[in-house]
Amino acid sequence: MHGARAGDRTLFAELADVVDEARQLSVDLGSEPYRVFIVVEGWTGGETGRGDRVIVSEEELLPTPHVDYRPLQNQYQNAGTVERGGLRLTHVSPRYNEAEMRGLFRRPLCPGQASYVESRMDGRGHDPQPVRRRFVVDGAPWLDAKKFYWIVPLQEQDDRRAPNGAMPRAGRF
Repeated sequence: MHGARAGDRTLFAELADVVDEARQLSVDLGSEPYRVFIVVEGWTGGETGRGDRVIVSEEELLPTPHVDYRPLQNQYQNAGTVERGGLRLTHVSPRYNEAEMRGLFRRPLCPGQASYVESRMDGRGHDPQPVRRRFVVDGAPWLDAKKFYWIVPLQEQDDRRAPNGAMPRAGRF
C-alpha cells in the first residue's frame, strides 16, 4: 500500500466507525461523566478587552472523549485554592485525520477571539449547573492507532465560565 490515502484501506480505518459507535453507546449508558466542548469566545468591540465577552460558538466533541482530572493539583494561596496542571484528553475519534484535528483544536480566529476546550459533568447527581473547566491545547495531538483514538495534551486555564455558562466578569474600555 503506497500513497497518501493508503491508510483509508486499513483494518484500523474500517473499524473506526464501529469503535466510535461502541464507545458512544458506553457513554450513553453512563461510563463517561464529562462532556467536552470546543468553545470560541470573542469581544463585541472586535478586540480583546473592548466591549463584552460573548460566546461565538460552542461545539460538543462527539463521540464523547475521556477526561481524567487526576493529574490536576490544588495549589493553596492566600485567597484560596486554584487548580493547576495538565492532562490528556483521550478517546477522541480515530475517524479524524490530522488536518481535521488541527481544525478542531486550533481554529482560525478573528481579532479579539480565543478558542479553548471546556469540560463539565453531564448532570449526574441532579447538578443542573456543573463546574466548567477551561483548557488549551498544550502540544500536538497524536493518534494512538493501537488504542483507536487520538490523544490531545491539555493545560488548564483560569477564567472559566460560571456554572450557568455566564462569562467571567471583566473590565470594559
